Amino acid sequence: MEAERAKQAEEDAQRQAALLQEALESLRRGENPHLDVHQLQLLHRLPLESVLSLQAQLCSCLHAVEQVVYRKQRQCCVTCGEQGSLSLPCGHGLQCESCSSSTECPMCPEHKQEQKQQQQPPQPLS
Repeated sequence: MEAERAKQAEEDAQRQAALLQEALESLRRGENPHLDVHQLQLLHRLPLESVLSLQAQLCSCLHAVEQVVYRKQRQCCVTCGEQGSLSLPCGHGLQCESCSSSTECPMCPEHKQEQKQQQQPPQPLS
């Protein structure tokens, strides 16, 4: 009975190690696997060197994603988020055709200050 449990535990450990190794290898190849929660929970079983390597690869991938997000956001209207085509004179980004009728940039400090003042309740006179 004890031998069967030990054999089962060894087989489970081998399956888990194979899953982690497969995920690690796919990351090394530059693939973007969708690791499920179970695989992520097994990270604590990897040696520190492997986890650090995985961390570096994920940071590199995240940096690439952030660059794409930034570029795509710079192509969007700063007011509504739709595809922008007209540059704002202040240089904060683009506006779409619909929002271009407004000459105010929502990113400009003056406009933000006006919005804050409009949102604050009036101060009582003493």
